[in-house]
Amino acid sequence: MSDLQSEVSKLSAMGRDVQSRVAARARPPVSGMGSVDNWLKRSAAIDKEAKRVSDDYAAMCLPRLNFWSRYSIGRRASRKLHKARQLVQQRESLEDALAASSSMTRSRGRYEAVQERQIETMVVGMDPYLNQALRHIDGDEVGVIGICGMGGVGKTTLLRKILGEFLPGKERNKDFHKVIWAVVYKKSTATVDAMDNDIARLQNDIARELGLPPLGKMPADDDDCSKQVLQQRAQPIHEYLSTRNFLLLLDDLWSPLELKSIGIPDLNSTCGGGVSRLKHKVVLTSRSEAVCGQMKAAPGLIDVQCLNDDDAWSLFEFNATKQTIESHTAIGRLARQVMSECQGLPLALNTIGRALSTKSGDPKPWKEAYEKLRNARHSEITGMEKDSAAMLHRIKISYDYLPSQMVKDCFLSCSLWPEDCYIEKAKLIECWLGLGFIAGSFGIDDDMDIGMNIITSLNEAHLLDPADDDSTKVRMHDMIRAMSL
Repeated sequence: MSDLQSEVSKLSAMGRDVQSRVAARARPPVSGMGSVDNWLKRSAAIDKEAKRVSDDYAAMCLPRLNFWSRYSIGRRASRKLHKARQLVQQRESLEDALAASSSMTRSRGRYEAVQERQIETMVVGMDPYLNQALRHIDGDEVGVIGICGMGGVGKTTLLRKILGEFLPGKERNKDFHKVIWAVVYKKSTATVDAMDNDIARLQNDIARELGLPPLGKMPADDDDCSKQVLQQRAQPIHEYLSTRNFLLLLDDLWSPLELKSIGIPDLNSTCGGGVSRLKHKVVLTSRSEAVCGQMKAAPGLIDVQCLNDDDAWSLFEFNATKQTIESHTAIGRLARQVMSECQGLPLALNTIGRALSTKSGDPKPWKEAYEKLRNARHSEITGMEKDSAAMLHRIKISYDYLPSQMVKDCFLSCSLWPEDCYIEKAKLIECWLGLGFIAGSFGIDDDMDIGMNIITSLNEAHLLDPADDDSTKVRMHDMIRAMSL
């Protein structure tokens, strides 16, 4: 039962990712989406079947559960587990259809998607970061530019704005022969096989962007052969890019990636006074400062922060609509309070603003929303039942990628402090020792060092923020706290 619940949870996360990519596909739909729709239907069916098994198991009186009942439930769970694992394994085979349908995979579709996105949504507070990125791209000192920040802060939005600077008709359009967009999709595992599959899929995406012939299929169960095939597949990409100026935009990097294994030429030989006159640049986004550092992006690191109050209000007012906010004198005051609860996080300002945009004339829903935000009960806000789960799920991925259960437990305990509270690092580590998260058998100095290392890793993952004027304290963003709770 435990294995089934774990596998179905993994399958559900995959299903949400597939659905979000299908929702963003090009119009009209391209061929090959039948396999994706079929996979989604089968995944939904398994989810329902697994829930029935779980409900039947929970309904039994456990002290009187006899051997036959245990065997019967176990058999049902085993069959569903086998089907769920099959669907998890089949997820990778959908990649070609999903990539082909994405509005960001073909040059024309990519440019149209960027233009549509800029028309539909308001972007504020990005100009300083955009100018900083463009300076790095224009200069010769930095080959890899890293865009870092917490989930929902606008890293992908900034990457789209960078892409927009190289659209046809723009001043920088002729700076590069090729501008390539690729998404490094999230993986729940970090095994060698999973990383090889990531590299193979990225090679497919990049080859498609460059207009190269298909690179061929990856062997399924031969690791040695896979390594050799990865090198062979990288060769045409390397040969093509080595003779051209290119800008590679990599979105959503969760672990270090060897660019050479994909086919990307050595960046060091093309910047910083190298002999080649060609211009090779990589811009990547990641929630982890450590990953940016390992990708040698530290000199070109751009740390995207939450919006200041003025920019946050502009974004919130745009989504909630000025007409709704001005429909009642009390709503204007409440709107400011709701906005402040989002603490400048664009994802929250967009999501919550849109949910309240229809609540005009009556301040009661606004007051209720404010109270629920203060108590981290986002899903109870009228109109946000589904959006809240999606919003917090996007933030939760940072938690999923923490290196161990011990670090996860230490992080979760931070939500026990009140909202907007600054937490002393020493007191926090003492609590971790008292709760048994840190073993406490290495001596006080070593225990403190272990605790400080955990705090550093949480800071680098943007799950904890350092206090503005006190290096001995940390705090938790309200939306991170809501996700944690």
